[in-house]
Amino acid sequence: MSKFERSTRPSTAFVLRYGLAVLSVAAALSITQLLRAYFETTANSLFFCAIVISSWFGGLGPGLLAGLLSVGVIDYFHTLGVNAEDVPRLAVFLVSAASISWLSGEQRRAKESLRQARDELELKVQERTAELRQINEELRADRRTEERGGGTPVKRSSAQTGTGGCPPGELRSRCAHRPYSLVR
Repeated sequence: MSKFERSTRPSTAFVLRYGLAVLSVAAALSITQLLRAYFETTANSLFFCAIVISSWFGGLGPGLLAGLLSVGVIDYFHTLGVNAEDVPRLAVFLVSAASISWLSGEQRRAKESLRQARDELELKVQERTAELRQINEELRADRRTEERGGGTPVKRSSAQTGTGGCPPGELRSRCAHRPYSLVR
């Protein structure tokens, strides 16, 4: 899910994502035209930046659109028609643009997957922490009751030995080497 999709409605997000692709190519063209004397040998470099920006913020589709628009703009403004010798150069540019778009999309998907896994793990940690606090409080209460009763152990029901929803024996197996670590 792109940054635009999280903050807006789907139709607005679509317009923003693809609008960014068009605007980034237009900005690359404008800057290239303004600085034509300096960019004569590397006229395509700013168009690669437009593709990266479109892919990063918009995803694969806007990145590919930016690539196609860039090829069209480069062809129209820099070569004034497609010559036979320009076709391989434009094809390489288009393949590079598609690769950039795909890689940016994959990176965004991986980042979103990691964010989701982190959120799920955080939720599990909070649930287990709450369970352990409850268990710890029960153990403290049992210990206080035992101490008040002259050291006589308090008999617990089988439901209480499950220790706060954990299956019997699970907590003991995890903490067998520190039997009173939850009580302190």
